[in-house]
Amino acid sequence: MASQPIAVLNRELIESVPITHRGLHYGDGVFETIAVDTSNACLLWEEHLARLERGARVLGLAFERDRIESDVQFALSCSASGQQRVLKLSLLRAGQQRGYTPGLNGQSDVLVSVSPWSTSQDDFRLVDGDVALSPQGVLQGLKTHNSLEYVIAARALVEKGAQEAVLCDDQGYMVEGTRSNLFWVNSTGTLSTSKLDRCGVTGVVREVLLKRAMEDGLPIKLSRATPDALAQSPEIFVTNSLLGVQSVTHYKERTLKQFNVAARVRDFMAGAILAH
Repeated sequence: MASQPIAVLNRELIESVPITHRGLHYGDGVFETIAVDTSNACLLWEEHLARLERGARVLGLAFERDRIESDVQFALSCSASGQQRVLKLSLLRAGQQRGYTPGLNGQSDVLVSVSPWSTSQDDFRLVDGDVALSPQGVLQGLKTHNSLEYVIAARALVEKGAQEAVLCDDQGYMVEGTRSNLFWVNSTGTLSTSKLDRCGVTGVVREVLLKRAMEDGLPIKLSRATPDALAQSPEIFVTNSLLGVQSVTHYKERTLKQFNVAARVRDFMAGAILAH
């Protein structure tokens, strides 16, 4: 079994994507990034698949669940088992026609890549980002192959020596991180997260967290807030499929030492993820 990254296109191992592919030229596709545990289980699989299906519907792509699951299992069988891995699942429009106008048959290619996964994040620094996210319209909440705003924002993290940045919308309200959803505790002890009605990715961990928090008696406020709210926050954490619930240890120049809300969330989220 391969321990290095592998890629499978329509159930065939590949080393590169054809240069005429629409996914390469126009970003004509949607994707999911999924954690795979040591038992070969794709964590939060149903939630990932549901979001992928929503994206396929918006783009007019064929969504064939049986085919997708078969291709994913084939890709995992080609990868080293018994270790945690990252699986990226993409639906790309099939065909090689030039120009923006796609074919009308909606056929899709299934691209699956599997890579090693490291979860060590003891020191996690959060800074303010320099990129304002544009309203996304029909693409709001989805993970598409057009991700240049996030690429530009993530590039600046290297220069700042940070692991994540707060991204705001064009009105100055916090939306998310470059690769995560954002949660913070305000001065009264209320846990808040940003509304995602104009832009931003509706993370699957965020959605499960909101549901389980309600069941656990932990109220969460959906807020429109500027980064000023973080300046007074005693606790901040971010979520995504690979980080899980990740406490922020530093916000800009401030060191954060309170992690009890994140610990509570991490406890009930562990049960939620294992139950899927």
